[in-house]
Amino acid sequence: MKALLEAYAADMDFQSVVSGLRKGMREQLISGLAGSSRQVMIAALSKEMNQPMLVVTHNMFAAQKIAEDLVECLSPNEVLL
Repeated sequence: MKALLEAYAADMDFQSVVSGLRKGMREQLISGLAGSSRQVMIAALSKEMNQPMLVVTHNMFAAQKIAEDLVECLSPNEVLL
C-alpha cells in the first residue's frame, strides 16, 4: 500500500491540490475518482499534509465504507468514524 500512496503523491494533479492547501485554500473539490481510489487519495493527502482531515458523506453506510478503506491505507488509530 505504501507504494500506491507514493505513486499518488508523485502525481502532478495531486501536487496541485497539495499546493493549493498549503497556500491557504481551506477546501478542495476533487472529482473523477471512483471506488476505493477516493480513499487512497484521502490517505495520500493525509500523509502529505500531516494534519487532521474531515470527510463528509451523505449517509452512515458510505462513512463506514470510507473508514474501512482508510484503515487499509492508514493505521487504525488514524481513522475515526
